[in-house]
Amino acid sequence: MKVTLPGQTIETCNQAFASSNVTFTETQLCAGGVNGKDTCKGDSGGPLMMIMNNRWHLVGIVSLGTTPCGTQKMPAVYTRFGKYLDWVAGKIELENRENRME
Repeated sequence: MKVTLPGQTIETCNQAFASSNVTFTETQLCAGGVNGKDTCKGDSGGPLMMIMNNRWHLVGIVSLGTTPCGTQKMPAVYTRFGKYLDWVAGKIELENRENRME
């Protein structure tokens, strides 16, 4: 299923979750906050994709949302994939080296 969500600033996300006493950083991003459009139970680990230069790119991984889902002005929180790209690439390289057949 595909849903178009607006991006939100970290400041907006921190304000939305202020009563939860959590603070989000540059390793996270927020999207949504539109009534009826959101991540929901079972979506954790799923992708947040974005079109750039006519190609789809993974920009986030679903981390958490609100209950009930799709609440106005309550965005979902995603792990910012770009902040972990070097780590992922290193793990793939290591795995490829370990599994190389000689």
